[in-house]
Amino acid sequence: MAASVLLAGCAALGDDSSGNGRRAVASFYPVINAHADGFFEAWQVPRAAIVGDSFDAFFAGIGSHGIAPWIFGFVAGWWTLRDQPNVLLMHYNDMKRDHEGSVRRIAAFLGIELPAEQFADVLEYTSFGWMKAHEDKFEARTVSNPTLLDPGAMIRKGQAGTAAEDGITPEISAAIEGIGQAICTDPVALAWCYRGGPLPA
Repeated sequence: MAASVLLAGCAALGDDSSGNGRRAVASFYPVINAHADGFFEAWQVPRAAIVGDSFDAFFAGIGSHGIAPWIFGFVAGWWTLRDQPNVLLMHYNDMKRDHEGSVRRIAAFLGIELPAEQFADVLEYTSFGWMKAHEDKFEARTVSNPTLLDPGAMIRKGQAGTAAEDGITPEISAAIEGIGQAICTDPVALAWCYRGGPLPA
């Protein structure tokens, strides 16, 4: 069977000191807003119809009806497969806490052994600093005509626990949690989705 490394979408929710991180939902707003004008014009959809004029408007529309359900649905769909030998489910927070250990874990899972020098290169190329300095390599700017994204859309902060800076209020936080509880019905899965840590047996 082919190996699957799943860096779960919900994992990007992140965490903060109060456990109310909502990174993934929050981060979609600036990314979608960074789609080039030509992209919206080509689809004949006003930017405001998708993004809205504020984060609150964004969440009331696609944020709560499309993005949040997709995030939690991703984890809910893969949760029961987490113990399969060809599946590696990892959390963004854990990768941030231990970058090198995470890369070693992925390499071992895929059966890849690298000389120390090459492994050092992999660590460099998967670091936030390197990706931010070479963000043009990670942005889908040339996959369509017109240009899909404005520069700076994809590699933003590389941090967990900063959702409030992007517009997550306590009310929106509670709404996201409600969506998560409705879709990711296993409370253990939902807790992992927010905070990461070891997967339960």
